[in-house]
Amino acid sequence: MTLPALSLSLPVAAQLTRIIRTSMVEELDRDYVRTAIGSGLPPVVVVGRNVLRNALINPLTVLGLRIGYLIGGAVVIEQIYGLPGMGQLMINAVRDGDPAVVQGVVLTIAVGFMVVNLAVDVLYLLVNPRLRSAG
Repeated sequence: MTLPALSLSLPVAAQLTRIIRTSMVEELDRDYVRTAIGSGLPPVVVVGRNVLRNALINPLTVLGLRIGYLIGGAVVIEQIYGLPGMGQLMINAVRDGDPAVVQGVVLTIAVGFMVVNLAVDVLYLLVNPRLRSAG
């Protein structure tokens, strides 16, 4: 299971690492960071409480979108490594001409994708307190 997991997750991890780094660099250049550090707060506190929370908004968005890539990639990975799963079930159902199973698998995957995106939206509220008071 290690090789399929690595082959599926490494491209997404690399993209997220770049996005997190870019977001952190942008946030560290903001005026409130210099003000907080200049007022005597330890840099660890400023980065942990303020910068990281503000920098995680963009990576959360990308992660929510990349979940669809991971689901689609799982179908390919299951075929390459011969693993049983939802992707293999769907491909076998298409091959056998069983539309009910195809519809069930697609519906299950779509509901899973929607639940993950809902979780990302809830994480927005936890990460960014300004969104809690808005609306």
